[in-house]
Amino acid sequence: MTTKSQPVTNYRIPLVGPEAPDRAWQEASRNYIWSARHAANATRYGVVELLPEGVVRLPERGRIFHAIPAGRAHRIEHAFGFWRTCGADALYIASDYDEGVAYMMVISTAPESYTTDTLHWTCPGCGATLHSVEVPTRRLHLAGLTERALAAVRAFNADAALRTCAQCATVHPPAYGFEPADDNDEERAARASW
Repeated sequence: MTTKSQPVTNYRIPLVGPEAPDRAWQEASRNYIWSARHAANATRYGVVELLPEGVVRLPERGRIFHAIPAGRAHRIEHAFGFWRTCGADALYIASDYDEGVAYMMVISTAPESYTTDTLHWTCPGCGATLHSVEVPTRRLHLAGLTERALAAVRAFNADAALRTCAQCATVHPPAYGFEPADDNDEERAARASW
């Protein structure tokens, strides 16, 4: 038996215009929706994915619609300072408009397979895994994910041993969470640089 999909009708974050926030997260109809917008002269977000052959960066274009498959480690540069592996597919959208760039990521929480997110850091020198944290997202929901991510970031930043690669001794730069408003000075500087 098949059921008809219902449209998402409770998404209330405007992307452009005077009432649009610079960044927002919302749970809507079994989806996590992230949106952001930047002025035309602001540093653009960039999507990078960690594939078996190495780090792959999406090309910078005026419009991007990209699917990130469940289980693929990815980062949005300047948006969160760790690799995230999600148990569900995510759609990433970026589009230029008159005043700047609007971004959106939609992650469906409907699949029963989506139970956790894994946040991890890899050595910028040799690629070795430095540290990882699993977050039970299905149980904690979006607010729990953002809170746990910030706690994981701060624990990582505070522990020089976690940030130092055992293989090549490279020290990972400080990390940052999902929300710029939560950044301390160290996290704010890290967000600006990577």
